[in-house]
Formats: sequence, structure tokens, C-alpha cells
Amino acid sequence: KMYVKSNSPKYVCCICPNKIPIVDLDNVFHDQLKGFFFSDDEIKVHLAKANDSIREKEELIVVLEKELAKVQAQMDQVYDLYISRQISREGFGERNTPLEARRKQIDEQIPELQAEIDVAKISYLSSEEIVSEARDLYSRWLSIPFEERRAIVETITNRIEIGEDGVAIELYYMPSHGVDGKKATPRHGFIAATS
Repeated sequence: KMYVKSNSPKYVCCICPNKIPIVDLDNVFHDQLKGFFFSDDEIKVHLAKANDSIREKEELIVVLEKELAKVQAQMDQVYDLYISRQISREGFGERNTPLEARRKQIDEQIPELQAEIDVAKISYLSSEEIVSEARDLYSRWLSIPFEERRAIVETITNRIEIGEDGVAIELYYMPSHGVDGKKATPRHGFIAATS
């Protein structure tokens, strides 16, 4: 772990010779925020996938509603045959039971899909808000007091590694419907830069 010694302008490792000026690390982190939150391609892919998912589920609901109408019509026909005594009670049961099971299945699927659509739409709106807030954070970063910036870094950063080849920053946050499908669990606590 690297620490800032009193009156020192640098993070220093107590074991190895690695060190980095606080200002440099702050600038690197600021650039990382821009790269992470502002990749237009990633944002477009993320929002397009969300749109596609919503559209697919809406189309599936339309298909299920048509199938439900068809199943109900078949059930009505079987019932009419039974009432007119063209099929026996056993024949009615054989024909109606699978139709009833399918109707019940569709009746359960439609509200589940609608709930998924509602959640996806809320997430989609949240994604746009997150991007907006991230842009605001990036633009205000240098004017935010150091202690506040440090608290933000502690909240969204898993680790920072300082090596001979540069600085690697691993953030906790990934969009909930991220490009690679991963969902990170935020953890809190200061993660000192490691060498």
C-alpha cells in the first residue's frame, strides 16, 4: 500500500521505490473517469442493447396475447362440443386440460414480461441519468475539494496500481446491463494505491 507521508506531495510505497505525485494520480484518475463514463461507443452499445431488450419483450407480449386468444377460442370450441354432447366428459378433459395449462402459463408469462419491461425502461432512464451525472462529475472534478474527491474515489474504486509502466485503475462500477453483462457489487472503504 502507498501512503502520503506528512508534508509530502507524493504517494510513496514503504517497501519498494515506487512513488507518484498526488497531483499526477489525481489527473490520471480524472482521465480514467472520462474514459470510463464518456466512451460514446460503450454508451451507444449499452443503450441500444437496452432498447433491443425492451422491444423484444414487447414483441413477445404481442405474440403471447395472440396465442392466448387462439387458446381461448379452442377452449370455447371444446366446450361447445361438450355441451352439444358431441364429446364425452373424458374427451372434454383430454382436449381441455392441455389448453387450460397453456392458458395459465401465458397468463403468468405476460405480467412477468411486462414487469421486466417496466424495470428495463426505468433502468434505461437511470442509465441516461447516470451518464449525465458522470459528465457533471467529470466537468466539476478539479473544482471539488480534495477530501470530497477522495471520498468519491474510495466509493467507486476497487484498486489503483502504480507500476513501472504506468497506473492501472480498477473501478467497482459497471452499468447494470453492461456491455459485457457483468454487474459489479460496490464495496466501500479506502483502497490505497498499491505498488
